[in-house]
Amino acid sequence: DATGGWRASEYRARFGGDFDAAKLRALCVAHVRGLAWCAHYYYHGCADWRWHFGFHYAPYAHDLAAVAAELAAAADGPWAEGAAGDVAGGAAGSESIGAWGGEGPLRPVQQLAAVLPPSSA
Repeated sequence: DATGGWRASEYRARFGGDFDAAKLRALCVAHVRGLAWCAHYYYHGCADWRWHFGFHYAPYAHDLAAVAAELAAAADGPWAEGAAGDVAGGAAGSESIGAWGGEGPLRPVQQLAAVLPPSSA
């Protein structure tokens, strides 16, 4: 089992009883992608104004390290030569860590509509 003992029970408590190895991998890939987004933001500017981390909790470091090592070792993985160029490249729809949408920020009216409750429309 990829999550083992207490980590498995913690993941089930945080993410629901159907949390399995595939969902753990998706969580770890999303977290690595978030780290790549942060690095891109500080070195090159905002990579994608609409990207978000779709989970409420981060993975345990043990699981994150295992998946990151797997991603780095994959011959056709997200950091393979030519696959992503750098962390900010890559083809959309692939498991590339840095396949960003590239859309600009929301306009003020869109931002306001996104945070107001529907009853105020």
